[in-house]
Formats: sequence, C-alpha cells, structure tokens
Amino acid sequence: MTAREKASKHVSPLLDLSYRREQLKQELASIHEWQERETKRLLSSRMQVAREGETAEKEMPNQDEDEIGQLIGMLEQQAQRKAKAAYSVWGGAFFVGNPEISPLRGALAVWGLHPDDIAVASMHGTGTHANDINESYILQKQLAHLGKQQTGIGGFV
Repeated sequence: MTAREKASKHVSPLLDLSYRREQLKQELASIHEWQERETKRLLSSRMQVAREGETAEKEMPNQDEDEIGQLIGMLEQQAQRKAKAAYSVWGGAFFVGNPEISPLRGALAVWGLHPDDIAVASMHGTGTHANDINESYILQKQLAHLGKQQTGIGGFV
C-alpha cells in the first residue's frame, strides 16, 4: 500500500514543490484579500448604521465598538481556518486521498525529493535474519516500483 498508485500518463504537478509553494502563496494572498475586503465591508456598514442612528450611538457608544471588535475577531478566526486548510491542501497532506500519488512518493515529494534521492534506509523490524532480508527486499521493490534507478545485481545507485 505504501507504493501503490494509479497509473497515469502524466506526472502530477502536485509532486513539484515549487508548484505547490506557488499555489499556497496565491491561496494565502487570496485569504488575506478576503479578510481585508470583509473587514472594510463590515466597518463601512457599521459606519452607515452609526450615521443613521446617531442618537442611539450617543446613548451606548461602547456597545457598537465591542460588537465590531467581536466581528473582526470572527473574521480573523475564519481567515486562520482558511489558511490552515490551505496548508493542508498544498503542504504535507497534498497527496492524501489521491490515488495517483502513493503515500511513499507523496511523503518524499513533501520535501522535494524523488526515490532516487534515497541513499540510505534505516529500518527497525523484528531483528530476525529473515525479517532483515524481507524488509530490505520490500523497500527495494517499492522504490523500484516508484522509479528508483537500479545498478548491479539487485542494488540501487
């Protein structure tokens, strides 16, 4: 399951770290613009309400300021939730649920790595001779399946 992925004719742009970084940057900028726009809209609508009911504002001036502060705080929390979701979509979990990207390939791509970048694997299994052979064999097969270049007899570069 670690190396299982649906065959595709094209390499997903999601595997490109610079592509994901640019997408995240654009999405965070969009969230910031949304927050600024909503804050301006909120303040302008409150100013209009204040102009229409100046006598009520003179009687309870702090109530309106408290409400505005509370609404701006709500917008800030929503912006933080949107940013957290954006980091999930474009960050370390970008491959989760995508059948075309295996968990192993996705985990490597989070850091801009490819299977060929693996030079050493440290494994901790049961400590038996049979498991040492099986564990390294399985990892070799998984990396070969993901495109790691082999040289020599069953060995990797």
